[in-house]
Amino acid sequence: MAQTSRCALFLKLVRATLVVATMSVSTSPAWCGSILVPNAGVESYRDWAVYLSGRDSLFRAGTTPARVLDSTLTAGYGVSGKLMLYAEADLQSLRFGSETQRIYTGSGSVRAKWNFWSRLGPGSYHRLALITSLGLPIGKPGDFILVPSPSGQTLHLLPARLSPAADVLYSRSVGHWVYGLGGGYAQGIERVGSRPGYKVSGTSDLEYLVERWGDNEVSIIFGATAQRLGRARWDGSVVEQTGGSQAFTSYGIQFAARSTIAAEAAFRTVVWENMRPGQPGMETEVVFGIRWLR
Repeated sequence: MAQTSRCALFLKLVRATLVVATMSVSTSPAWCGSILVPNAGVESYRDWAVYLSGRDSLFRAGTTPARVLDSTLTAGYGVSGKLMLYAEADLQSLRFGSETQRIYTGSGSVRAKWNFWSRLGPGSYHRLALITSLGLPIGKPGDFILVPSPSGQTLHLLPARLSPAADVLYSRSVGHWVYGLGGGYAQGIERVGSRPGYKVSGTSDLEYLVERWGDNEVSIIFGATAQRLGRARWDGSVVEQTGGSQAFTSYGIQFAARSTIAAEAAFRTVVWENMRPGQPGMETEVVFGIRWLR
């Protein structure tokens, strides 16, 4: 019932915004790519990029529900027209099972984004980018799994560790459309006998410019993600009941003031999954993001 009401409220917001935004349609090209679904090069040729995002996610591991509240702050600096470096801080609140079981975790990472191929033209661009990141072993652990125990299954947070990842992203902007495709791989380095399973993912996003007036524009955003998770290790042993596959879609609205600041809200929901009982899988998520470029 809670998931249904959250989805219904978001749909009302989408419809209300579109009623206002579709009064007329501009012929100017779109400025921005999606904030919440990875896009290959919106920040290019800027000095600074700052992102702030918040998520309210509902998970389920076996028959046990979990809720994660997450906030992330990312700051990036363009050292050249093709290379940007980022630092990121993340804070999570995890409620697992009953209302009183709440755990707070934090993490950090550094990331480099290299736009190694671009083709710019009037009202359009093509861009191919490589993003590499390294999760840092600072703060408290952030990944959680269910591990078999004599009393059933027990929630465990995996210890903080180095977590390298790489993604290749392609994006294009033409007329009212901005779209992107990408694929990535991530694998945490084992620490004290524990690590999460690998993650292979594919993403896509599509943005359509609905309306522009003055220096402002409103766009609608659609995204899709598929991911495969490998089995995790805990205390030196592979946890057979972890890992699995998931696919989910997202849709939302973005408002951009000029090309320097944008805000986006989206709703995500799982459309297919095959997750093992010990691996928490996302069911629904409400997410909000703000981007500032200079």
